[in-house]
Amino acid sequence: MKLIVYDFLHLFFSKHNLLTFKILEGTRGTKNFITSDSIASISSIFHKDIELLSKGLLYFFDQNDISLFNRLENENHDSLYNNISETFEMFPPAIVVLPEFLEPPELFRNLCKKYQIPLIRIAEQPDILKKLITIFLEDRFAPSMTVHGDLVEVYGMGLLITGESGIGKSEAALDLIRRGHRLISDDIVVIKRMSGNFLFGTGSHIAQHFMEVRGVGIINVPQLFGVAAVREKKRIDAKILLEEWNLSHKYDRLGLIDKYESILGIKVPVIVIPVRPGRNIPGIIETSALNLRLKLSGINSAQTLNNILVKWMQSEKNIDL
Repeated sequence: MKLIVYDFLHLFFSKHNLLTFKILEGTRGTKNFITSDSIASISSIFHKDIELLSKGLLYFFDQNDISLFNRLENENHDSLYNNISETFEMFPPAIVVLPEFLEPPELFRNLCKKYQIPLIRIAEQPDILKKLITIFLEDRFAPSMTVHGDLVEVYGMGLLITGESGIGKSEAALDLIRRGHRLISDDIVVIKRMSGNFLFGTGSHIAQHFMEVRGVGIINVPQLFGVAAVREKKRIDAKILLEEWNLSHKYDRLGLIDKYESILGIKVPVIVIPVRPGRNIPGIIETSALNLRLKLSGINSAQTLNNILVKWMQSEKNIDL
């Protein structure tokens, strides 16, 4: 995946609209591509460390790098100049970012101008700025997929509701919203695998919090139910699969065997809910969310009952003997 520097600036500052920036040099380089989600150390350019260099990286320039640059320039100006020039030719950076109040060395600034490498100063403290950029790039470069379904937050659990078209996913999500739970996305859910092996879901940026309800049409959830009824993204804790009740299929009635599905390489619990007239699907989904929270805290109701029954049967057997 690649991200154009211009798009990075537009998206990053749309997300953090209180920050300001100034392009010091390399305006034409805003068409460069950022090719990685990692922030590279600018010192690797000073030393021309080939193993650490790659084309299209975002480099961060802080006060320690300024001190290192000044020391290397005093020791051997020509060597430093050649190292940076050769690196800019072979492995041109996509962009170099400086935090607030930091003035780049004149030599480095001139080389950025010569090779049209965007040199940008952003008005934020170094540690905070580095963290904000890291989070942004991880989100943009994260492995992702799109699924047909609804993502809701129920009792703090992120539930991905899936099933065949017309099974009642949106209706179930709508009823959950009416009960005080929150919608992340209806119909289209974008899933991303973030660092730490977590799955996060969000919606289309065009129509994230709109819902299609058959017989009613398109509704705007935050306008109807208030802004507390929606959120932008949520970690996915389980998948709810709605399917037509099949009389020939034996559905799980105990819950002793947990089912899982791999999504982007991460195991996700799957709860199959058969649908037929008269079943309170939103109520069952609420109960599933609460039961999942219990399991995550180490309490398995089905296993607890099974242990009680086993002990009772063993005691009955001993009495008979």
